[in-house]
Amino acid sequence: MNIWEQGAVLGLDNNESNKLYGIKHWHRFINTHQYYFVDFNKSIIPAMIPMGYFRVIEQSKYLTYQSSFKYNDTFFKFKKSCRKIDNVLTEFNFNFFKIRHDPIFKAKEFGQFCILIKEIYQYGAFNYPCWRFNKDFTIASHPGNHLNFVRRYLGLPLRGFISALNTDTHSLDFIKSNAQIIKHIKTDNDIIEILGTDNIAACIQKYGNQLVPSLYPSVPRPFWSGYDKNGNTDWPWDDARNFYDYLDSTNYVSIIDEIINSSNFTKTIAQYATVYNDFDNETLLVNNFIGFLLTEQSKDSNFKLNKQ
Repeated sequence: MNIWEQGAVLGLDNNESNKLYGIKHWHRFINTHQYYFVDFNKSIIPAMIPMGYFRVIEQSKYLTYQSSFKYNDTFFKFKKSCRKIDNVLTEFNFNFFKIRHDPIFKAKEFGQFCILIKEIYQYGAFNYPCWRFNKDFTIASHPGNHLNFVRRYLGLPLRGFISALNTDTHSLDFIKSNAQIIKHIKTDNDIIEILGTDNIAACIQKYGNQLVPSLYPSVPRPFWSGYDKNGNTDWPWDDARNFYDYLDSTNYVSIIDEIINSSNFTKTIAQYATVYNDFDNETLLVNNFIGFLLTEQSKDSNFKLNKQ
């Protein structure tokens, strides 16, 4: 069974209207688009949208939060929260902990970020974001919104999949000018080689006149080995939704708050831990130390907690 058939089987009950299943859509895509696996230069980070969910504010999203998360504030306050969350997430750093009490952010997204930071800090990443260009030349990720944020947060390479229409010379020139092209993808075997597995739920997503591959490889971690009804990697939703409350019960939440509100990050971290590795900057030091705290270990290759 090829990766496109796997996607179709796993997405039999799919309710995401822009998804196209089957190998014929891959053939249509690869004949009309250029497809690359790249390392972007850091200079493009300002163009990256961390979570399109909060950038484009729709009434339907407000209604979802009312029905699924018992949100009972006005649409005006919902929009205000979304703008605040978007502004903070564009920093790709620890400041998202400062807005964890926001009722919109804590309902779902905060827990998702923390769980994925913990997982990737401890075990590494097994997948890459699927990027696309918007009309305003920002770069969106799907699948891989949360993954894209966490990879930036931890300082991992700006590595992922990106495509553009054959006729979109502006976007293609942007890729060639701002990225190292690791592989020009021409067959689905190229995808399998990059992801290191042929157990991939793959389909094509349609955004306007663009087609964008959607890739969900099987992850060799029990926590992330399942798929949902749309053929997407299934999240541990109960853990994500309960993480805000769980964090408040831990003995390290006060350390996180002290550090992120500190005027001297390095000095404050030194009060709690020995740092073994050099990070490129203080922000990455804080980001990774919080990742370490989320694992609830006392020691790893980067840090060792001091006895209090």
